[in-house]
Amino acid sequence: MRIRTLIVAVGLLLVVSGAFAVLRAPSETAQIRIGTATVTARVARSPVHQARGLSNTVSLKANEGMLFVRTPPDIPSFWMKDMRYAIDMIWIAPDARVLGVTAAVQPDSYPALFSPPASVGWVLEVPAGFAAQHAIATHSAVFGLP
Repeated sequence: MRIRTLIVAVGLLLVVSGAFAVLRAPSETAQIRIGTATVTARVARSPVHQARGLSNTVSLKANEGMLFVRTPPDIPSFWMKDMRYAIDMIWIAPDARVLGVTAAVQPDSYPALFSPPASVGWVLEVPAGFAAQHAIATHSAVFGLP
């Protein structure tokens, strides 16, 4: 009887720890070169990580961001649910060139949705003002994309 209880307890522990592993922030990072900057970006590939994004984070450092990998490329919609600071959204086309920038998106804009002008392969979220500070404009090349 004790062995059965132990096996069930270990099984439940594995299930719970696996669930927390899926829910925690993505651990993969990428060094993205764009404009005059290099960004260390957390890579969000899974639907769970993409839905959560930067929600409930306190801030981003000057050269930090989150990279959303859109496979296959599409026209996603982003919102500022549970955000605490403003960001720039950099829309990156499947050919690794900047398609556009939505600058200084404010937390109080929720529930408004923000989308790129055409299909994207990646979306890079960085601190507000980053795109202007680093001369990021439409057609800028982006390097280091996963």
